[in-house]
Amino acid sequence: MDKNEVCAKFAHIIQHGALSDKTQTRELDYYNLDMIISVCYRVKSKDGIIFRRWTNKVLKDYMIKGYAVNQSRLEYLEKTIKLIDIADRIENELKGSEAQEIIKVI
Repeated sequence: MDKNEVCAKFAHIIQHGALSDKTQTRELDYYNLDMIISVCYRVKSKDGIIFRRWTNKVLKDYMIKGYAVNQSRLEYLEKTIKLIDIADRIENELKGSEAQEIIKVI
């Protein structure tokens, strides 16, 4: 495969340490999905087998369902909606600073 067709370069800014102001720009190669899958099918290791099973499952789900579901994002969204509902109920039942303090904690 021609590298110019299957690879793109993207610049990423990397911060050194959580409190540091020093940053560095690094150029990383990103390969397209066709390239990754074709290499994956040539690898004969345990990790290659796991990756092939995962890709086959994801591709099959796309073909059958026509869309993908990110379960962790759905769970986060459900929790957020529950917290908003709780905050609304507290605000309706309590008045003044008590409600605001409880909402801040939530």
